[in-house]
Amino acid sequence: MEKLTIKEAAEYIGKSTSWLRKKILNNEIHAEKESFKYGERYIIEKQELDNYQKIAKMKKESIDVVEVEEKISKKDLMNELVEAVYSQNKKLINKSIKKVTDKIDQQNKAIEKLINENENIKRELNKIRKHQDKSLWNKVTNIIK
Repeated sequence: MEKLTIKEAAEYIGKSTSWLRKKILNNEIHAEKESFKYGERYIIEKQELDNYQKIAKMKKESIDVVEVEEKISKKDLMNELVEAVYSQNKKLINKSIKKVTDKIDQQNKAIEKLINENENIKRELNKIRKHQDKSLWNKVTNIIK
């Protein structure tokens, strides 16, 4: 098992060292004291941090269940569930539409840039052709003279 100092552990989980010390002192995260040349310091196993994060994520995603005296009809429950699903789907659809719209805007800008570059190339080609025509005409007139 990989062992980390407080500083290393805090960086690993993206928290401050003071936050991590509080969790250790509250026995939410297990750490052991280890001697080193300046005294003692906490050492935490990486697996302990991974476990803590998994548990914290599960707690965050859990739903509080409350006992209720009042009964709810099947129809009302279904309507609430449908509304919740519809609301979530609407958010996901709007997010997807925004992503697609942004991509289309980026592509339109790229196409516009290519069109402008193409026009610039055409103008330069016309200049070169005119210059070549003039040069040819100058050569012909010099031969005639």
